[in-house]
Amino acid sequence: MNRIQEIMDKHGWKQKDLARMTRLDQGDISRYINEKVDISLRNAQKISKATGYPTDYIWPIK
Repeated sequence: MNRIQEIMDKHGWKQKDLARMTRLDQGDISRYINEKVDISLRNAQKISKATGYPTDYIWPIK
């Protein structure tokens, strides 16, 4: 499972909730979750700040 989806499920958040918290487009969040595009470091940092999870958990170096 995608880590962003994992975080959302753990907290009962929907994509629109995370979009509001991060000020990212809901479509972008969907694309990250479905791994249609790679998340940028900058957007991983926004999600990290909003959720309290470390950036390297959301944006692991492969």
